[in-house]
Amino acid sequence: MYYFDHASTGVPKPQPVIDAVVHAMQHTASSGRGAHDASLQASRVLLQTRSSLARLFGVSDPSRIAFTSNATTALNTAIKGLLNPGDHVITTQWEHNSVLRPLYEMGSLGVGMAIVPSDANGCLDGVGICDGLDAVVPLDADTDAAAGEGMVQGAAQRRASAPVADWAKYLRRNTKAVICNHASNVTGNVLDLQAVSKFCQERDLLLIVDAAQTAGVFPIDVEALGIDVLCFTGHKSLMGPQGTGGIYVRKGLNCRPLQSGGSGIMTFNRLHPQMMPEALEAGTQNIHGLAGLNAAVTYLFEQGMANLRQREQALAWSFFEQVMSVPGVTVYGDFHSEQRAPIVAVNIRDEHSGVVADVLAQTYSIFTRAGGHCAPLMHEALGTRDRGVIRFSFSHLNHEEEIEHAVHAVSVLARDGLDS
Repeated sequence: MYYFDHASTGVPKPQPVIDAVVHAMQHTASSGRGAHDASLQASRVLLQTRSSLARLFGVSDPSRIAFTSNATTALNTAIKGLLNPGDHVITTQWEHNSVLRPLYEMGSLGVGMAIVPSDANGCLDGVGICDGLDAVVPLDADTDAAAGEGMVQGAAQRRASAPVADWAKYLRRNTKAVICNHASNVTGNVLDLQAVSKFCQERDLLLIVDAAQTAGVFPIDVEALGIDVLCFTGHKSLMGPQGTGGIYVRKGLNCRPLQSGGSGIMTFNRLHPQMMPEALEAGTQNIHGLAGLNAAVTYLFEQGMANLRQREQALAWSFFEQVMSVPGVTVYGDFHSEQRAPIVAVNIRDEHSGVVADVLAQTYSIFTRAGGHCAPLMHEALGTRDRGVIRFSFSHLNHEEEIEHAVHAVSVLARDGLDS
């Protein structure tokens, strides 16, 4: 198996993660549901995992982190728990449906929305670093396009990017928040959170960040950056089990819970507890999964997140540099910046991405993700709505030999067609 779908789910999990899940399944019960040792063990898992994540994200008070089943639940909690009819938000064309669909739902209740557009290179208005050229441009201006050389969207000359302050044109008197993806799950382009945070702070706007693709890859210090809400999942680059994730809500900001119910405390109150983290953690927690997530974060600390990121980026760049010039291959995104999520999205000839992905899997045992990647507006910008893209996403667990195999497969399919 040549696995290049880590942006969906990290596979395989590190052995310490597997061991922690198994141990928790054998020794833990439910936190807050008893005073016996199995329940107390579960409470210790929650405390340790919360503390590990607080250290990872620069959170001084671990109680400001509540656990969820994934980033989708966290984003729904933030969007539906902080916005009210009459509010307005700014978001971007990069966003995942985990942001867009809750916002569309809130739109029916009277919440307004402005969407910062992306150009065909995957660069956002105000923070892009690409020229606004045609959708597909040659990587090298001297290349004879008629020869059918590989094409790269986003390979235009770098320009002095407009300041994020230009987003002021999307402001309304009732704008309450900016909701943005830290990195596109389609192109791997990374947003300058520091610039966006400055924009928000100068205008007293909430900053809600979807870190699904960057948590565990890039350093995120929520307090230094002034992030009000951070939503993350455990099963991608954090290397934890599926069914884990969380939401950070800064002190002083109250978020309505998405659900209410059992909390293990204040049983005779009719209303759900309002203090964090219990306010956003109704019901029995996924102790087994969270034990694995704690082990995963510990693994990242031990390995050195910067070391892992450099390896992942090196693998992604190696793949990009080899396929970008293959005739019949189109690469999407901006590759001027070295600091990218380890993602390379491509298409081959005029083939549908899903068909190509099936051939890669069945003929070459290469596992990727094809289609729309739950990011419909991003594909509108890239011009790939009808066929999607084939996304190769990399982990430090991949090897250069696997990259060579993938490059060979892509080259053969581009040269000889899918029946080769």
